[in-house]
Amino acid sequence: MNDAEQTILSSDGVGGVAGAPQQPAESKRNPLLIIGGIGCALLLCAGLLIGGGYFLARDQFDDLLAGGSGEDEATVSATPTVVPTETPAPETETSEDADSTPASDSGDADSSDTASTDSADDTSAAMSEPEIGAITFALGATEDSEPIDPGDSFEGDVTEIHAIFDYSGLSSDYNWERVWYLDGDEMLRSADAWSGPTEGVFDLFLNAGGDPLAPGEWSLELFIEGELLASDSFLIIGEEPEEVAVAEDTATPTPRPSPTPASTPTSAPAPVAKTYKLAYTKWDGGQHILFVGDTNGGSEQFILNRAAGPSWTPDGQYIFFYGEEGVDRQIINGAEYVFDGVSNGIVRVSASPIPANIGEVRLYQGFAWNVGSARWANVSPDGEMVAYDAKPGGDYRIYFLGTDENQQFRFELVG
Repeated sequence: MNDAEQTILSSDGVGGVAGAPQQPAESKRNPLLIIGGIGCALLLCAGLLIGGGYFLARDQFDDLLAGGSGEDEATVSATPTVVPTETPAPETETSEDADSTPASDSGDADSSDTASTDSADDTSAAMSEPEIGAITFALGATEDSEPIDPGDSFEGDVTEIHAIFDYSGLSSDYNWERVWYLDGDEMLRSADAWSGPTEGVFDLFLNAGGDPLAPGEWSLELFIEGELLASDSFLIIGEEPEEVAVAEDTATPTPRPSPTPASTPTSAPAPVAKTYKLAYTKWDGGQHILFVGDTNGGSEQFILNRAAGPSWTPDGQYIFFYGEEGVDRQIINGAEYVFDGVSNGIVRVSASPIPANIGEVRLYQGFAWNVGSARWANVSPDGEMVAYDAKPGGDYRIYFLGTDENQQFRFELVG
């Protein structure tokens, strides 16, 4: 008999010694097995109840932390959200991801969507094309740039015209240009970078420094980056005044919806651009070379080598200059041109018409003009004398000569 059997037997209260006759074992164990089975079943049920309660309590606790039930979160996360910028929606989140997302994320998403929309609106506004509306001409304007006495024709002495127009889509990245015409002739051209608000009303002034504007048909063209965006014209009816310089004054642009007063016109009118003939020299390292060109850079005509300090006569017939040593012998493209009777000193060249080549150059040098130490020449306003500097006695002084062939005199400014 083993230990287990001894325990069972002792518990049944059956006495005796080993090997003594007993009742069958099965009849004694059945009640115990039944009782044991019931006990195990009860323990299992209790374990299931405790475990299920634990898991249920944990899920409810997690749901409270996530701000809602797990079932609701899974439903929301499974519905894609389309953002305003039409960006593809993200993949459906799992229930676990939804539970781990703080409730404040929905507010951040709304903020991000708003920022994206604002950014798109800003980009759209920045990329809008510049536009200029119709031009209204008037004799004056109010502080908020409303035209006073508008029209397309004006009578009498008109001293100032306002050109008022709407605009939009402009910025400092754009250059704008204003061109005024009178009877088809260009009178004034102004160009600079845009410096006003992006949109608003602009009041453009045209005046002549207080003098009446010339009668005739005036036209205005407005360009942005070289492209004509607006143009219009008006008529001034009256007697033609003396020629005056025309000036333009631009008022401060008036942004909408809060217009600002226009600025006061400038008091100093700008002169009308004209083209003049200019006599000048270039230094090549060994000599001065005389040219005549237009002040607008449209032409340049070579005249002579070894010619410094040029000066026109008032009638435009001649140019006086200082002829450097060797001025009487010109080497042009390998050919030599000799000017007899001319040496270094004050020299005159015929300039009407302007010599087209060295073969057409005509030089003249009067009595006592050949002062070898001279450096420049300057004709007097009446054209009767020419001044120059020289140092025949050792120190530079100012000397004067008569410009005509019969004025053979000379005097000096001492000191």
